Amino acid sequence: MVFESDNQNIGWDGTFKNRNENPGVFTWVVHYTLADGKNGYIKGNTTLIR
Repeated sequence: MVFESDNQNIGWDGTFKNRNENPGVFTWVVHYTLADGKNGYIKGNTTLIR
C-alpha cells in the first residue's frame, strides 16, 4: 500500500515513505459505507507524471 486515507479531501502527493515515486500507473480501490448503511467499492488507476 502506497497511500491510505479516510478523508476524501486528502489526496496522494506522489510520495512513498517520504520519497518521490517514479512516474507510472498506480491502481486504487475505494471501499465505502454510505449513511444509509449501503456499502461497496470502486477501483481505477492514477497515472503519476513528473
